[in-house]
Parts: sequence; structure tokens; C-alpha cells
Amino acid sequence: MTDYTVAIYLRLSVDDARSESISIESQRLLLTEYAEKMPVQNVKIVEYTDNGYTGTNFERPAVQRLLSDIQLNKINCILVKDFSRFGRNSIEVGYFTQQVFPLFNVRFISVSDCFDSDEHKGDTGGMNIAFKYLINEYYSRDISIKVKTARQIRIRNGEYCTGQYPYGYKFDENKKLIIDDEVADNIRTIFKLYTEGMPKTQIAKHLSDKGIPTPIQYKAQKGLSSCDISKCKYWKSETIANILSNEIYMGMYVMGKRQVTDVGSKRRILKTEDKWVKIPNHHPAIVSEEIFRKASETKPVYKRKGENARIYPLRSKVFCGCCNHSMEYIKAKNSRFKCKYTRLYGNEPCYQLSITEEALHKQIFDIALVEKVYVYPDKSIKVEWKIQDFEG
Repeated sequence: MTDYTVAIYLRLSVDDARSESISIESQRLLLTEYAEKMPVQNVKIVEYTDNGYTGTNFERPAVQRLLSDIQLNKINCILVKDFSRFGRNSIEVGYFTQQVFPLFNVRFISVSDCFDSDEHKGDTGGMNIAFKYLINEYYSRDISIKVKTARQIRIRNGEYCTGQYPYGYKFDENKKLIIDDEVADNIRTIFKLYTEGMPKTQIAKHLSDKGIPTPIQYKAQKGLSSCDISKCKYWKSETIANILSNEIYMGMYVMGKRQVTDVGSKRRILKTEDKWVKIPNHHPAIVSEEIFRKASETKPVYKRKGENARIYPLRSKVFCGCCNHSMEYIKAKNSRFKCKYTRLYGNEPCYQLSITEEALHKQIFDIALVEKVYVYPDKSIKVEWKIQDFEG
């Protein structure tokens, strides 16, 4: 006899972790007992867990796997402790429970809310369920505002609200910034060479030639980074520019530079500088204010390009097949994509690798369906296509 597959979905966000009643273990125990007592034969329980994810959006790995399995007709019923565990966005939760799940004949049960979609066929559950959706969403927004306010107070008090610290510094036992003597001289060297007139690209090559680990490599050596260090083999001029423009190296506390676009969103936008929090003489300086200001005065001023100057069909889609870095688009009479990362290192296979935009377009039958394009030294390409859903 065919199994009746019950998916128990468990979720816990960072803020929820303070409550034992909705811990992952408590949810698992409640839902497993409920599933085992269901008046259905051959019940098979499958667990999907998102631990540490917000419910304000559905960008969660386990819930995405659950939705994929539903599309493959692998799930007969979904069990959650309450609606808020499944999600806190009233529109999206309503869309799935009222449109998607019925389409795939999937039963949805929220145990604490006493909701079973089999008892509400043909209706949405009434105003009571609608109010639960809204309450869950506004609760999340209220928590978000409180967390943001508390963080702003800590920032104004000069505290660091992140586990990351800038290259050249480290935290002491009280999470105060102190100079990291292992690499602080690298910072001083960068400022010295730049104020003496050496271009940022040459400074980057100088550091790489001396075998000095990049900031990402150094953090990885200390067990502080999970980044792909194979893409950080060389110092880049952008890294040098970021160091030269970071006021933290002259003892200035700078926080609150970015803000999220919406509740639960991971996308952050840069705020105007007048809204940043700055506290001078906050921690030991690696370079003097005089040297920092001199480096700022040396910095060249670039003219801002027009809004349409960087718009092209394969924008952000072309990558070097050797070093995996995105290729720079050079707009000219024969526009081309060029590997910028290894342009100073002649021993690399992608040194001076480039391909014209026209040649690239000739090898792709539909640019709109392209996810990524990898270009190799022999000018061959590898294309990753977008996954498309076709109807009819």
C-alpha cells in the first residue's frame, strides 16, 4: 500500500530561540506525536528544519526543498506547530495555503491553530485565520523595530555589533578594538607607498609578490572566514582602495553605514554619510590622521558615468573560466570582456584573457536564458542556463 507522506516543518529564528516552548525539539515532539496519531494508514514522516531563519520571507533552504518535493508529488500532508512557523508574511502564507497546496492536493495542518485544510475545502478558514496571518506578520515587524532600536543604541555608545573586525585589528576580551601587530605593518606600508605616489595596482602587485596573505586569506588562516580563498589569491586594487578610504585606521569609529531595505530582507543599501555614526579617537590608530588625510588628498577623482553607460545584455553574467572572477566589460568600438583579476600576473593562464562582445554573442543562441558564461583561454565558453518553467 502506498505511503501517506507527512512533512513536518520546523523553524526557529534567532529571536525565537529565547522561548523553550517553540524550540526545535518541542516542535518535533509535538508534530511527531500528532502525525503518529493521525487516522491514516502507512504514515511516513519526513522532517524539514530551518534553524536560525526568519519567517518574513521564504528564502529558507528547508522550505524550498519542501516546496520542490510538493511539486514532485512526494508530499501528501504538511504539519506545522502554528502558522508563524511556516511564515510571517501574510500574503505569501495565504498564497501557499489557499492556492498552491490545494493545486497539488496537499493537506495543510497547523496544530496550535486548530486548522486543517481538509475541514475548509472551498473556503479560506474565515476571518479568524486571516487575523492570525496579520498578527504573525506585525509581530515580526514589531520585533524587528525593537532589535533595530537596541542596535542603534549600542552603535551610538561606540559598541561593535558585529563579529567581524577590519583587517589590521582584532578584538580583546571585552570586544574592544586593538591593533593586530601581525598585519598592522601591512596597512602602514600601503599608506606609505600610496602617499609616495605608487598606484594602487602596483601596491597590490607589490604585496602579492612578497607573498603577503590577502585579508581573506589571513582571516581563513585564523579560522575566521569561510570564503572561497582560491578567489583571493592576489591583492586587488579595490582592496587597497577600501583600506585607504577606511577612517577606522586613524582611530575613527564608523558604524551604521548600511540599512536593510525591508523586514527580513538580506539586501542592504548604503546610507548617506551624514547618517553614519562616527566617534573620533575611539581606538588605537594604525596611521596618523595626517597620513590618512594625505592619502585622501592623493586619491584621484573619477567622473561619474551616465546611468546607461554600464547597461549591456550580459551584465554580471560573464566570468573567467580559470580564476572564476567576473570579467570586466570594456565599452569601445569593439567592446570586449577582459579578465581584470590577473592582469598583473603573467604566469597565470588567464593573463590578458579577453573576448569580444560580438564573438561571445555568436556562441549563445538566447542571451535572455543565460545564467552565467565562463570564458577560457582558447576562447571556448561554458554556459549555465536559467531553469525555466513552461506551461501548456
